[in-house]
This record gives sequence, structure tokens and C-alpha cells, in this order.
Amino acid sequence: MESTQESPGRWHAVAPWVAAAGLTLVYAPVLLLGPVGEDLQWAIKGWVTPFHPEGWLRPFHGHFRPACRAFFTFGAHVFGDHWVFYRLGVFVLTAVLFFIGFRFLRRCGGLQPATASLVLLLWLASPFTDEVFFVTNQVTQVFFATGVLLVLWLRSGKHARPRWAIAAAAVLAFAGKEAAVVLPVLVFAQDWLLEDLPLARSFRRTLPWIAGTGAYLIAYKIATSFQASWFYADPWLTFPNLATTWMGFWHVHGHVLGLYTRALATAWPLALLAVLLTVGALALAHRRRDRTVPFWAAATVIAQAPTLPANLNMPRYTFLPYLFFLVFVIRTAGFLLEGPRRKLVAALLLVTAVAVGANDLLITRGDLQDWARYDALGRRLSSELSPVETAARNGFVMVLIRGNDGRPLRELLDTPMGDFKIYFPRPDDPYGVVSVASVLTWRLRHGGPAVQRVPRTGNGEGFKAFLHNEGGFLPLKPGVANYRWIPKESVVILRPVPIRSFDPPAFW
Repeated sequence: MESTQESPGRWHAVAPWVAAAGLTLVYAPVLLLGPVGEDLQWAIKGWVTPFHPEGWLRPFHGHFRPACRAFFTFGAHVFGDHWVFYRLGVFVLTAVLFFIGFRFLRRCGGLQPATASLVLLLWLASPFTDEVFFVTNQVTQVFFATGVLLVLWLRSGKHARPRWAIAAAAVLAFAGKEAAVVLPVLVFAQDWLLEDLPLARSFRRTLPWIAGTGAYLIAYKIATSFQASWFYADPWLTFPNLATTWMGFWHVHGHVLGLYTRALATAWPLALLAVLLTVGALALAHRRRDRTVPFWAAATVIAQAPTLPANLNMPRYTFLPYLFFLVFVIRTAGFLLEGPRRKLVAALLLVTAVAVGANDLLITRGDLQDWARYDALGRRLSSELSPVETAARNGFVMVLIRGNDGRPLRELLDTPMGDFKIYFPRPDDPYGVVSVASVLTWRLRHGGPAVQRVPRTGNGEGFKAFLHNEGGFLPLKPGVANYRWIPKESVVILRPVPIRSFDPPAFW
């Protein structure tokens, strides 16, 4: 294990600040981005929370994530339309995570300050994690990761920490994301592999975590009925999902979002290479009698387990696993520095880290450009909504028909500047990607109605119809707008409802 007892030099002292400054430079343009459709849905949920306090006990879009809801409830009533403050809030919470991650890597990873700073830089500026910065509601990943790292940090070492602090960290993890159900397995692996405790004692120390997680699952079942079952609806995808993600972690292949079996059919040699690299690292750790390296490999898989049965594995899902993977690689690389040609190996490792970091940084900058283009599409839709907003304020049901407006989204998907990514397309919405109901409700929330999506208009109900082409909404005459002849995937129907009675259970 890399010693943490050596007296740190000046570079070690400034390394964390250099890494933090680098991350700030990389992501500073994010502060200028507005909300994506999902963000507005969470913000609207936060806006109506004071009118429906019982909503704290209900899921939103099948998830029960009170930490995220608290963030948007505060933001909707304090920040309002100034989205830069929401973004700053995510930055502040990520800075807290950076500090906790640094201490965690020093104590649990045995890394020198400069090495820990490098790991954090490679982690947060990576295309495997950058989506957390671009989609504001993914602050939930920051809450989750902070809670998990705090639990592992506070439990490590021989000195006892207050149990209330460990319990509070666990509550934060569970409030952030349901994936915290892996904590019992993580703490067991920590005791057995990282702390080198006997197997029986490690299991006994895990029992309270198993009991607590079991109680959480019972409460979660009562609250949500496990509505978000799409995360584990396809168990057969677990292996191809893990294999393709592992290729990406080793940087021998890019992101694979869906189509796993097709990707593996052509990239199986790269998957095999990633497996061989992992086996080689574990064999080297076994020869050096270091049980900590297997912990980091196991922690990577454990942290990733809740989303492996999903039909895609986006950077928001690989946020915490990629940190564990980087520690696994760095700890293994440390063994190579113990040989006779230490200086040559050190130079090669440094060149590799710089090359990987530079490649990741270029992709991350491209991802930033892509999300900026997506943000521009949302702003474009908002600027075109005036006639629809007027109809909503006057109490009309609105029928919005998609016309010739698919080009901007096609360009976004076909010519990405960074990695290919999922924008959760909405085929029936204008431009096919931005929730018009979210944008309109957010604009109307002060004294106006909310707009609720409905499957059809009522019999004899008057409505205003609009055709959306690229550039704006064209009002249609009632006799022309017989929307029932139009494919349902090209029509959005919105009915005004009182904002104070509006408490949608899911994205709309």
C-alpha cells in the first residue's frame, strides 16, 4: 500500500487546490446553462411541495429521493428563475464531495495527496461522470456518493467514530438514491478485504446494515410499490452491461448505450482484453499479498450492480463506480513502482495518466458543447411559446401538433461533439426532446394555471390547436385541426388546471 505517512512536500499541499481549480475551469461554462426538461419537472415538484406536504412520502416518477426533492423545493422558492444558482448549488455540493473524497482516498485508499488529487480530477472530469454536472437533477448522484463515501470513511481505521455520524451518512445515501441498498455488501467487503477482519466478524458487523436496509426496502415497497421497475426489468442484460461498461472504464472502447449484444458481437476482443487486464491486476495484488486491490475491484461492481439490469448505462449511473475503478487501477499501478526500473515505470505511468486525462477532457468538453446545444433547443422552444401561453391563461385546452421540427434533434443525435448520449426523446413533444408541459407550467406558476397532459379532449370541449414547425407555433382553425386523424405520437394535449391542486406523480 502506498504510504501516507511520508511528510508531504509543497506539491502535495497544493495538489488538491490545483485539481479543484482545474475542475472549476472545465465546468465553469455549465453555470450558463439553463434547465433541461427533467430539471423543470423536479423544480415544479418543488414549487408545489408546500401545497402538498404529504408528497414527501410519495415517489416522483417511481423514485423516492427526498434529498433531491429538498434541493428543488429550496431552489424553486429561493432561486426561482435564476438557474445559475441551482447550478452553483450543485457546484457547492460537489465541492463538499471533493473534500470528502480526498479524505476518503487518503484514509481508505492509502494514496498520497497528489495521487488522490489526480484520481479526483480523472474522476470528475471524465465522460463517465460528467453528465452529473450537465443535468441538474442528477445532484441526486452527488448526495448518494457523498453518503456512501462518508460511511466508508467514518467506518475505516481503528478509532471508533460516533455511530450517529455513520447513521446520518447512511440516511443521506438512501435519501439520495435507492442504489444505497448495496451498502451492506460494501461495508462487508470493507471489513473483510480492506480492514482485513476475520470473515465471521465481518459478517456480524454487517448484520445491522442488513436489518436497516431490509427495513428501508419494506418502507420503500409501501411508499412506491417498486414503481421504477425498469431498472431491473431485464436481468439478462447484466452481463453485457457490465462487460461493455468495463471496456469503457479501461478506455479500450467508448460508451455503449443500449444495443449491448450488438456491440459485444464486434467488440468482444476488447471485452476480453479488459477482463485480462483486470485478472492481471488481481493476480499481481495476490502475489504482493495486498487484499485492498480486490476490494476496489469488488466495490466497482457492487456500486454498479443496481443499474446493471437496466437497458442502458449512462454516465449518471457510473458516477460512483468509476471512482472505485480508478482507485483499483492506481493501487495496482503502485506495485509497478516497486521494481528496479522505478523511474522509467513512473514516467510511463505519468504519460499514460496524462494521455487518458487529456482524451477524457476533450470528450468532456465535447459533451459540454452537446448539452449547450440541447440547452439552446430548450430556450428556443420557450421563446416560441407565447401564443400557447396566452391560450393557457385564457383557460383553453391546447392541442399541439408536431410538424416539420425534427431537424434540430436529428442534428444533435447524429453529430455529437462528445460521446453519444441519451436526451430522453419525447416523440410527441415539439422538437421531440423538450417537455412543453414542463416549460409552460414553469412559466405560468406565478398566478397562472399549470398545464396537465391528457390523452384526449372532452366531448364538445373547446380547444385551441397549434401546428409546431421549426421556428414557432402556427394557430390552426378549428375546422382544420381535427387532431383525431393525426398519429398520437405527434400530438400533445394540455389542459389548464389550478397550480395549487397540481401534484403530478410522474414526469409528463
